[in-house]
Amino acid sequence: MPLQLVFCFEENDNPPLADLFNVFVKMKVGHDISNATYQAFLQAVLKANRKYVPIQMLIRVDRAHEPVNLEDILFIEVFHHTLKIHCKNRIIETPGNLTKMEERLRDYGFIRTNRHYLVPFNKIRRISHDEIIMQNERMLHIGKTYQKRIRALLRERSS
Repeated sequence: MPLQLVFCFEENDNPPLADLFNVFVKMKVGHDISNATYQAFLQAVLKANRKYVPIQMLIRVDRAHEPVNLEDILFIEVFHHTLKIHCKNRIIETPGNLTKMEERLRDYGFIRTNRHYLVPFNKIRRISHDEIIMQNERMLHIGKTYQKRIRALLRERSS
């Protein structure tokens, strides 16, 4: 039996997804469509959504929790059990441990460069022997124990 689709979508929220929906409007979305078409549509939406919807994490600030887009984070540093999350427009301070934050963000492309810094790999502009130049021109030191891991990651990503 064909499925009936009903969508409520704001085009301004996500232009690539709006384009996907516009294609299906021409196919009379909301009317009966086949299961195969429905599955193909859902896969396309998930793929587009993964690419354009920001991933957020909650950060404890004072006595509340605040959402932070991972793509806005330039780097994270630790100083005396206080994490400073450097974002595009602000710096957020929260109590924490850099090792636990590294575990939390490892799957999202964040790497440890020394015992004080955690950086998103896609925000690195240049890497020299013992320094990383970030997109915001900030220079961060690479610790000796982390150099091999960073170089291996570079080789893996470039192949």
